[in-house]
Amino acid sequence: MHRNERVRRGKLSVVRLVPDPREAPVVRDAVTWALEGLSASSIARRLNDAGVPTKNANDAARLTARRARAVSEPSKASAWTSSTVLRILRDPRLAGYAIEWQGRTIKTKDTPGAAGKRTILRDETGAPMEAHEGIVEPDEWWRLQDVLDGRTPVVRQTRRSVPRSWPVRACCSAACAGPSW
Repeated sequence: MHRNERVRRGKLSVVRLVPDPREAPVVRDAVTWALEGLSASSIARRLNDAGVPTKNANDAARLTARRARAVSEPSKASAWTSSTVLRILRDPRLAGYAIEWQGRTIKTKDTPGAAGKRTILRDETGAPMEAHEGIVEPDEWWRLQDVLDGRTPVVRQTRRSVPRSWPVRACCSAACAGPSW
């Protein structure tokens, strides 16, 4: 999605997010598909069928190489899941917004930790703070959130050309020799 880039500002070194040139087109496609009405599981299936690697797949390749030097079994490449797709589509950083984590706790040996939630940082007027270049336009991201929340009707395309079940009616009469379909 994004990668870190160090920028020098005088004596200060600042890390900022920039769209990853390999991942950004995949994310844009996922946004488009979601706006067209595809479910998160359909998007995940489409990405898996196309062989698009997840970010963890790159880590898995590194781990596989490391494990090959050891005795353990190589791990299977990570697959896209609906929860991964939703986590990406819900991320405010897609639109370039600054975020903060709410409810996130670090896992320790005594506590399980919690994932928390990304919330948009806002300025004193309540407007979202833009921190970096977004992958999609803010208006498109807000429209996407409405679709994901079910507030915007989306015309879903279907492959079925006939209804799921046909009502079966048989008519028998004196003039009829048998059932009429």
